[in-house]
Amino acid sequence: MNRPRCGLTRQTDLQHTATSVTRRLSIPLFLILSLTLGACKFLGDDNSRDDLLIADLLAAPTSVTVGSTIYTLSTALWRDFMPISPPGGKPMNAVFRVHSSDSSAVPLTVEAAWLVNDDKLWAISTLRESESAPAGVLEVSASGGPKWEIDKRVEAIVRLRDPGGDTRLLRVPDQAIFATY
Repeated sequence: MNRPRCGLTRQTDLQHTATSVTRRLSIPLFLILSLTLGACKFLGDDNSRDDLLIADLLAAPTSVTVGSTIYTLSTALWRDFMPISPPGGKPMNAVFRVHSSDSSAVPLTVEAAWLVNDDKLWAISTLRESESAPAGVLEVSASGGPKWEIDKRVEAIVRLRDPGGDTRLLRVPDQAIFATY
């Protein structure tokens, strides 16, 4: 006759073994999952990367046509060094303006923006749309950018979405970063 050991049945022994194996596997799986999710958070950060490469962004056209209207881009880029600013100044602010060639309302949205400083990239997905932009201009802004040097020349790129859902990139080269004092 097969007697249970220590008062446990074979079924209980199997459950105990399964639980033990599950616990031993749970810790490595938890660590792998945590690291993976952490990496995804890092990779999705506005300042780290986007699905476009810098070369793709720099190849974007300097004007796009939607219907019969041509759209171009301009920017205002600056860092605040006013007396109340911390030593070394505040992070960069950016305003992106999409201009229509005929001053008509701009039926586009800006989904994302990028600033390229040599091999450095500020990828911006959180943009605030201005309600006080002049006619024929779509204006969005971002803050909290990198502390790139003043008078540095950078490339600015936006991703536009038209009412039909199509997207396109629009670029303006040679934009200076200014300072407020």
